[in-house]
Amino acid sequence: MNLETSTGGTDLEPTEKNSLDATIDDQASDGPAVTVKNLGGDTIVEVAPIPPTAADLKQHIWDKVGTPVALQQLLLDGETVAGDEALDQSAPFEMLLLLDDTPLYTWNIDENPDRERITAEGSRVEYTKPQWDYINVITQEPIMGGQHYFEFVMHKIGDEQWCGLTTDPNQAGHRV
Repeated sequence: MNLETSTGGTDLEPTEKNSLDATIDDQASDGPAVTVKNLGGDTIVEVAPIPPTAADLKQHIWDKVGTPVALQQLLLDGETVAGDEALDQSAPFEMLLLLDDTPLYTWNIDENPDRERITAEGSRVEYTKPQWDYINVITQEPIMGGQHYFEFVMHKIGDEQWCGLTTDPNQAGHRV
């Protein structure tokens, strides 16, 4: 069975906890700060002291703004900064925060208990080694709010097909 899904985009409702337009001044101590801005040039968060790694900064953004870590893409001088990459704590600098919603519609095969029976490429998943009537597959990151559009394209349907949403990541696999 092949299953493909796409999202027509996300429409996150701005709140104090998830708005990329929120300006948060987190200047809590002396010393250099990192200023994180959105594409429009608005300050999202300013953090001092500068966290040791990009992963620490992403966690700070999650805590203050509510943007999930998996959706954050931090850029420094036009280059993506990896999560484990150390940040220069000696001088102030600016970073750009982009929202990448790919994990919201990309299948989480690596953590599926039946991963040896399914393959995925982008938003397309295929049940390549059928043994049971079904295997549940979930996305890499849960959808946390807003309005969304889903389109499921079935390339083959056996005796039945179910598509839907769940709040429980333990639904992955066939033993549910």
